[in-house]
Order: sequence, then C-alpha cells, then structure tokens
Amino acid sequence: MTERKRYTCHGKSYDNERDMLVTLVDNFRAGEAFGAELLQAWVTTCQLPALRGGLRTVVEREAWHARVLAQRLQELGSPCEAQIAADVRQTTLQRLGAADISDVDKLREIAGFVTGPSDPVAELRHAALQIEEDQESRGLLLTLLDDEDATVRWLRDTYRQLIDEAAELS
Repeated sequence: MTERKRYTCHGKSYDNERDMLVTLVDNFRAGEAFGAELLQAWVTTCQLPALRGGLRTVVEREAWHARVLAQRLQELGSPCEAQIAADVRQTTLQRLGAADISDVDKLREIAGFVTGPSDPVAELRHAALQIEEDQESRGLLLTLLDDEDATVRWLRDTYRQLIDEAAELS
C-alpha cells in the first residue's frame, strides 16, 4: 500500500494539495493586504525621503499582490476568509504609524521580522514548491515570492545604509 502524500505549510499538514493551496493563497493574500495597509501608515509619518519613496513602491506592490491572490482564490472557487488577528493589526498599525518612533527603529523591526529565524518568504516558497497539480497557482506564487525577495533585500539594504550613515555622523 502506498503512503498518501502530505502537504505542509507553516507547520500545518494537509491531506491534499488543494486544501494546502487554498489556505496558502488566502493567508498570503491577507498578509499582503495588511502589509500594504501597514506600510501606508508608515509612509504618512516617514521623515526620510528615500525611505518614503521606497515604501510607497512596496505599498503598491503589496496591494497588487493581494488583488492577484484574491482573484486566484475566486478562480479556485474559494472565498477570501483569512484575516490578521485584531490585536496584531492594532498594535502593529499603531507602532508603524507613530510619528514619535524613528524610521530607523521601525525599519529595524521590519527588517528583523522578514530576516529572522523564521523567514516567511522561505516558508511560503517551500509550500509553493510542493504544488504539482495546479501549475498556474505554482507559477503565480513563485513569481510573487520573487517580488517578496526583492522587498526583503531592499529593506535590509536600506537598513544597513541608514545604520552606516548614522555611524559616520557619530
């Protein structure tokens, strides 16, 4: 008797590709929509023009990702249900939208999140690479994850540049 293939995403196991895929796409969509909202709150208080310009670009990219993922869910016949927890939303929006927290401190927090021990892009890529049946969704996800990698690189590079500039001034 052959063992049934299992699919995993963010530590959760699924019996079939479709269940994993729908959950993956919906959670990714919710995260991207929140990312756009969150970074837009930061844009409104950002004091560093170069950072603000980059953030505006990332906001648009995140919002576009959310729309594309929502469209794919619709094509798969699944509703958009995933949401970011209310307490996480409120705390994070308040923090990144706060005018009294420096842009460097905000960037340090964001850069730490996206490059920490639990790299969310790597986890999503691992899940997407398990997809065998729905090649359209696989291609869509992998392309969006390439965008996410570019955003992570930009955040890291910008943070390093700001830290280097601060060190030169002291």
